Amino acid sequence: MSDFTDNLVTLIDANWETDNAAKPGIIGNLRSYPQVDLGNNDTCLVYETGREIKKYNIFFTHKNLTATARIELRAASSDRMKDMRTELVRVIEEQRLSPFAGWSLIYIDNDENTDWKYVNIFSRTITLRIRKFAQIMETAAG
Repeated sequence: MSDFTDNLVTLIDANWETDNAAKPGIIGNLRSYPQVDLGNNDTCLVYETGREIKKYNIFFTHKNLTATARIELRAASSDRMKDMRTELVRVIEEQRLSPFAGWSLIYIDNDENTDWKYVNIFSRTITLRIRKFAQIMETAAG
């Protein structure tokens, strides 16, 4: 699991309020997804999908970094799914500024219903963007 994914899992885990929704099992390792046994357990799958670097300034001395992550919520009932989604959105919006060390902003880019209707598994995929502004570019030692 990358440091970025570790940070995102920790952010969700530390700020989840169980009074609002039961805390799901939070998994941050892409390789373990096929082995996830939903059963009666709610699951939150977290993974990074990519990064984009935009250089700016006349001498390209600074850059903005944008990371993209997906969170897949899975539950065996629609009520539990709604509660999990509401709580996850609350966590992300509450922690939107400086979500973890070195990053400036986190926000929801997309929220998609991905139910598996043929097997009665309720699922949502939430895409996040995490931004780091005005990072100084490293120069090659000469």
